[in-house]
Amino acid sequence: MLKKLKSLLFGKDATPSQPIAEGAPPIDVKVAVTNPSLVDAMNRLNTDQSSAAKTDLLLELNKSNYLAAIFSDEMNMSEPDENGNKEIEKGSLIKVLNTSDSEGNIYLPLFTDWCAIKNYINKPVDTLVFSPQKAWSWALSDYHGVVIYSEENSLPLNKSQIQYLASKVNKPT
Repeated sequence: MLKKLKSLLFGKDATPSQPIAEGAPPIDVKVAVTNPSLVDAMNRLNTDQSSAAKTDLLLELNKSNYLAAIFSDEMNMSEPDENGNKEIEKGSLIKVLNTSDSEGNIYLPLFTDWCAIKNYINKPVDTLVFSPQKAWSWALSDYHGVVIYSEENSLPLNKSQIQYLASKVNKPT
C-alpha cells in the first residue's frame, strides 16, 4: 500500500506547478485533531489515479494538522496555572515515536487522528499537534521523511516531496 500511494501521488500525472493550500486551521488543543478530507483523499487515490485525485491529496496534505506520538514517561510537568495550563519543565525528556525503512532511514510518523495512532501502536502515548508548516520544517531538519498514517492507509513522503509541499503551503501570519 505504501509504494502504491507513493507512486500514484508523485507519478507523471501530478501537477507540480499548482499552488497547494492556504494552510491548516488554527490548532485548538481542546478540539480533537481529525482530518476526514485528507483520509478521504488518501482512500480515493487507491481507486482513482486521475490528476484531480492527486491534486486533491496534495491540497489536503497542506490543509491538515497532524499528530505526532510521544512517550512522556520522562517528561516533567509544572503544576497547573489558574487556567489549568501546564508547562514542560526544563530537563524533561520527550521521546518521539519514529519509524524506519528497510535501509535504516528514520522517518517521522504523523497521524491523521487518534484512530490512526491506536491502529499503529498499542502502548500509551501522548501527542504533539503540528500544522503542516511545522511538520514539514521539523521533518526536513531531523528526518529522512515522514509517513502519514490514517486508520486504513499510509503515505510515505521523502525529503524532496516534503520540500515541494513546504514550498506550496502558505506560511501562517
